[in-house]
Amino acid sequence: PQDSLQDWVRTGQGLAAQCAALLQQLVWLLLCCPADPQLRADVRPSTLRHPSPLAPRCQPPGCLLRRGDAAWRQLHQRVAAMLKHSQSLQEELGSVIQQASGAVLLTWSSFSVCSSAMEQLADVAGQMSSIEQLFTTASSVGGTNYQPAVMQSLRYVRGQVEAGVTDFTAWKTQLLFLDQPPSDQQSSFCSRFSAELETNINKVLCAVQKLVKRRERELPAEQHGDPELIQEEEEEEG
Repeated sequence: PQDSLQDWVRTGQGLAAQCAALLQQLVWLLLCCPADPQLRADVRPSTLRHPSPLAPRCQPPGCLLRRGDAAWRQLHQRVAAMLKHSQSLQEELGSVIQQASGAVLLTWSSFSVCSSAMEQLADVAGQMSSIEQLFTTASSVGGTNYQPAVMQSLRYVRGQVEAGVTDFTAWKTQLLFLDQPPSDQQSSFCSRFSAELETNINKVLCAVQKLVKRRERELPAEQHGDPELIQEEEEEEG
């Protein structure tokens, strides 16, 4: 299935590109967090005393991060690793597409690369889910329809990846099922069916042979009007 596999490789590369773009933006967003005053090298007081009009208790945990503190460093390292991973998958799938564009047939190795990439993208999407929670506001703040743009972006890309991986898994399962050897029950059914089919074919062939022989005997009698042959045919039919 060259065409189908090429389509899935392109789909996987597109999903990896979406993840990489979003995670790159998230890295930049984290760099914009206000610095922790306790970790500042200078002693000048920060001019950003109120980074949000909302009280801290009304803000999601992600909005309370301060650049340089332990929670910020942990999240920054995690997002940076996810970004690097997504970019690596994008390049890996891109090399497969480049091979296919050069009139080279995709092999089982190409299928394995695509399958592995989809599984890893599913893992990236799973990690996005936990990051979403850091930017999810309480339902009492702005109503249930209001959520920060970063959370909406994470949810959208995660949904795209999960839907793509689900469709790929269904296609992969169907493809591998076609290559599986038949089970014992299937083999038994095939054996019985083949035996019955062969028996019926033999019966049909025997009937056809009898009809042909009968017709061969009837033709001379009809052509010459031989009463003895006609009488023999009538006796056989009787």
